[in-house]
Amino acid sequence: MPKRKEPRWEASKSASANGRRALPSLTTRYLRAGRALLDRDASLKDLHKFRLKTKKFRYLLELFRPCYGAPVDRRLEVLRRTQQHLGAINDCKVTRRLLLGRSRPRTGHLAGLAKFLDVRVAENTQRLVRVLRQSLRGHQRKAWWVGYLTAARGSAVKKAPKRALQARRRDDSESPEALALSQRLNRSVIPS
Repeated sequence: MPKRKEPRWEASKSASANGRRALPSLTTRYLRAGRALLDRDASLKDLHKFRLKTKKFRYLLELFRPCYGAPVDRRLEVLRRTQQHLGAINDCKVTRRLLLGRSRPRTGHLAGLAKFLDVRVAENTQRLVRVLRQSLRGHQRKAWWVGYLTAARGSAVKKAPKRALQARRRDDSESPEALALSQRLNRSVIPS
């Protein structure tokens, strides 16, 4: 399978413009990975990979927060909850493997510990599935994510008339937060 082409940062454009260009495709990939996780019996390795994707995606959105404003916090909260459940599942599975290996104790303290960890995995898996279904599945949810990220400053931008929208985008690209973000990202991007 050919490697996916990553969006390139355009140094001549603002952070807002780069975000509107790059984030929707990265979001679509993330949503696709989340739906794929729901559609199969995921292994611990699959969950761990998705946990890392969630972490990277969340950090990326946090970096662009100045360009999108406070409404992005709802999306970040979804990612935090997803990460929290994935982390709890991973911690329980790893703890069980470290303490018990592959054995299945039937009695005693180890059996109680194994049962406790198994119940925690089941509970967090149910919570994770609920969060993923509510947040990542369906065309409306995709529009909630991708549609929002195509316009800086979120829903307030969508409601503005066309001229105001163009002015707002110019203003966003020149805001101190957006300029600082552009400068940080320009310093951190390594040209290929």
